[in-house]
Amino acid sequence: MTDQGYCVFTDTLFQGLVPVERNEKGHWVVYETEAQAEASIDEDSLELRRQWLAGEREVEDGIENEDVVCKVRCLPNGSIVDEWGRVFQPEAAHA
Repeated sequence: MTDQGYCVFTDTLFQGLVPVERNEKGHWVVYETEAQAEASIDEDSLELRRQWLAGEREVEDGIENEDVVCKVRCLPNGSIVDEWGRVFQPEAAHA
């Protein structure tokens, strides 16, 4: 794993920007390039729009995707550190 990369974050009301994508093991999805992370946002936006057009979402949920790309540093334990020094832990393994 590379020691830095890019993650997709979303802005929340109480926590501010937080990462949103995890893999099947509960680790954060870290892209090697900013373009790859942007492509992920684009794919999600297209899916939201498809769901809106199919009547599966309300208009305000299907028009805009407010996710952004942030540069992160990866730690050996699977945590990531964002541009502001905040640490996000991987999801704990289920026992």
